[in-house]
Amino acid sequence: MKVIAFRIWDFKSITDSSECLLSADNITVLAGQNESGKTAILQALRDFDLKVDAKPRTPDYTPDGRLDSANPRVAVKFSIDQEELDEILKEEEWEIPSDARAKIIEDGYVWVVRDLPSGTFDLRAELQQLWKAGDGAKTNSTPPPEAEEGQEEGVAAAETEEETNEETKEETDVEHPTKRHMASSSSFASALHSNWPLFVYFESFGDTLPRTVDVSVLQTAAQAGKKKSGAASPGSTVPRAVEDYIVLSGLDLEVIEKFSTEDTERRSPSP
Repeated sequence: MKVIAFRIWDFKSITDSSECLLSADNITVLAGQNESGKTAILQALRDFDLKVDAKPRTPDYTPDGRLDSANPRVAVKFSIDQEELDEILKEEEWEIPSDARAKIIEDGYVWVVRDLPSGTFDLRAELQQLWKAGDGAKTNSTPPPEAEEGQEEGVAAAETEEETNEETKEETDVEHPTKRHMASSSSFASALHSNWPLFVYFESFGDTLPRTVDVSVLQTAAQAGKKKSGAASPGSTVPRAVEDYIVLSGLDLEVIEKFSTEDTERRSPSP
């Protein structure tokens, strides 16, 4: 899954950013005058990527004078293909409404919307409507046939239910060996969180890399950097910029530690 676009509502100075497309060459530049909202955009995207139910890290993000009427949200558009969708559903052991599934595959993307005050994820309104329509069709069952003349209604209903249960059991055993549950649109959107790219926000221009870092302390920093919350590791002595760099570069610290040890052994004098 790749980020294609985003849209922000009621966040600091932003009322509605409209849909903002990211560059296809993977490098997008935000340019504008001071106080035009560049930092607000980056902060909103950082707060979008926090774990479910987490409160925004940006203080006073609700626009001044609109505390009661504002509806702060951040939406991000992700590419997704059929293979990725099937893998996610298989991992979660879920089903989704057929119309919603067809729409996602046809579009090749999905919009995920985060409500900032509650920290919850959901899909865009159009997909939510398809989801609800699909759920309704699945829950509407055909009423049992009327009892024949002279037959007690309770007996007819019991026999019909027994026949239905047998048919369902055979269908489940033969066609659906693994029972999958119908996912809600919000739970599906939340599950995508572990599949889209990690958002890394650099706090300031002072987040520079130091000249040297002790290899022995990097393993702890690497483990902390893998967390999707984006929070710095508690008690870490490694600068946050180093943790971010490890995540972004995909460094294999075991290999680096091995090379460091081998280099020390080569430089040690022979006995």
